[in-house]
Amino acid sequence: MTRDEIAALAWVACGGALGALARAYGPFSTFWINVIGCAVIGLAMPLIGTLWTWRYTREFVTVGMCGGFTTFSGYFLAADHAGDTTDLVVYLIAGAAACLVAVAIGSLLSRRLVR
Repeated sequence: MTRDEIAALAWVACGGALGALARAYGPFSTFWINVIGCAVIGLAMPLIGTLWTWRYTREFVTVGMCGGFTTFSGYFLAADHAGDTTDLVVYLIAGAAACLVAVAIGSLLSRRLVR
């Protein structure tokens, strides 16, 4: 493993720790954690390399912080406890739709910032 790869992994770990702490001590449900994380990724990706030029920004923010903050397994655990089949389907579709919209809005906002 190269020094650069080790440094990237270290920044992923640091970002992941911050994201996990924010999830553990934040006031939001799993549903909203995932939506917020998607908005942050949507906002961050167009800025990385343009306004944010630090070498490990992508690893730290997207893989680390957002990866540690959002919780795909928690999303499905909450879905498992949703109740009847209708509640389950609504929860899964609403979650996916809300996350896609959050990424799109975050991306749109950051692209306007870059212009």
